[in-house]
Amino acid sequence: MSADQTVETPKRSFRHKRGPRGKLSRVTLSAYGEPMLWLTGGALALCIVMVVGLLGFVFYQG
Repeated sequence: MSADQTVETPKRSFRHKRGPRGKLSRVTLSAYGEPMLWLTGGALALCIVMVVGLLGFVFYQG
């Protein structure tokens, strides 16, 4: 095989493709999982409030 017959494969870039103006494409918040993070945090806060409320109720009743 001579040097003229070798074919180089193009290197692939795994970066985001930019649009015609050079901006990255917009991605929705649900793609990042941010709404689920807020939902999980809210559920945790609610659970903590319920546990503290139950402990307060038990101490109040004796």
